[in-house]
Amino acid sequence: MKNIQHYLDTVQKTEQNRDWIDPSKLLNELGINHYINSDVPELECYWAITWICTDTAVGLRLYYLNDKFVAISYQSSRKGDEIFEWVSEQIWKDTRNFMIDRLKTEDGGNGPNIINSSVSLGWIEQHAKYQRELHKKYSGK
Repeated sequence: MKNIQHYLDTVQKTEQNRDWIDPSKLLNELGINHYINSDVPELECYWAITWICTDTAVGLRLYYLNDKFVAISYQSSRKGDEIFEWVSEQIWKDTRNFMIDRLKTEDGGNGPNIINSSVSLGWIEQHAKYQRELHKKYSGK
């Protein structure tokens, strides 16, 4: 039976074996509720074991941050969850901090969205009114 070291030693770090990382999915795994608009070139993942389920590649992937192995993930089926396991809690924290810094850079360093109490929310009220009218019209209620 092969262990993780076998796959680390034999992984093909080629463009053909490289897979796209969904940055938002990774943020969610890191406990960060945010959306990122771009790929993160410092993060790479490669297939260790792969097969096709319906029309989607699934299997075991190895993740690297700046060429350092940080995690594995496993997805058994197209609609199945991708399960992550990290090298260590510290590596998870380092990757999380890296992504937080990346978000600050991408967002222009603005941090969280702050409520501007002088901005009118009338457009939301109009939208809600319109939605209620549609609901009443089509549901008969």
